[in-house]
Amino acid sequence: HDQDRICASLTVCTASEFETEAPTTTSDRVCKTASACGADSFVATAHSASADTICAPLTVCTIEEYEVEAATPTSDRRCGVLTTCDFDVEFEAVPPTIDSDRVCTKTHVCAAGEQELRAPGRNTDRTCEPCQPGFVDADSDWQTPCEECPAGTFQNGAGQTTCQDATNVCKRGTKEVKSPTSATGRVCVPCDGISEYQDLADEKECKPVTDCAPASFQVSESTPTSNRGCAAC
Repeated sequence: HDQDRICASLTVCTASEFETEAPTTTSDRVCKTASACGADSFVATAHSASADTICAPLTVCTIEEYEVEAATPTSDRRCGVLTTCDFDVEFEAVPPTIDSDRVCTKTHVCAAGEQELRAPGRNTDRTCEPCQPGFVDADSDWQTPCEECPAGTFQNGAGQTTCQDATNVCKRGTKEVKSPTSATGRVCVPCDGISEYQDLADEKECKPVTDCAPASFQVSESTPTSNRGCAAC
C-alpha cells in the first residue's frame, strides 16, 4: 500500500437517538432521532439504544364513560363506566362531565301530614309540603291530596293527620269574646271579613286584613276566613 489506513471515531448516538445500523470495521454507526408520539397517542415503549419509540393510540371514552385518569405522555387515558340512576327511586343530582361521574340521589319521600307539591324529575327531587291549617292528611298517604276538615271539626296546626272536634270551640271566621263557665256558654262573634279575618278555629282574636305590598295587586277580596289575596305585578 502506498498509504496507511485512516481510522475515524465511531458516531455516538445521543440520548434522543437510537442506532439504526451497527458499525462495522469499514462503516460508521448510523443514528436516527427517536420518533415523537402525537397528541392522540402515548409512549407505550420508550426508545432504546437500538429501537425506536413505540407509540399507541390513546383510548377514547365513549358516551357512556368518563375519564377516571387523564393520559400522560407515557400512559394511556383510563375510562370508567358512568353510574346509571334508577329513576324509580333516584334522580340525577349532579350530571356527568368529561372527567367526573354522575351523582344519583335517593328521591325524597314525603312524610305523613304532607302532600306532594311537585313530582320528581330525572334531574329534580320530589318537593313536599305540609297540609295547611284546616286540612289534614287523613289517610297518612302523601300521594293523595290533603283533605279539608269536615264541618264540626278543625285543625289549627300544619302537617297534621287528624281533625279536632270543633263543637265546643269558636269556628273559623269567628273569635271567642267570652269563655264558658259552669253557668254560661262560650260566646263567639264573627270577624267582619273587611278589616279582619280568622282562618283558624278556637281563637280569641281576629287577624287584621293586610294591604298588598308595593309592586303587587289584589286578586281576591278578604272574607271572614281568609286574608286579601295579592299577586306580584
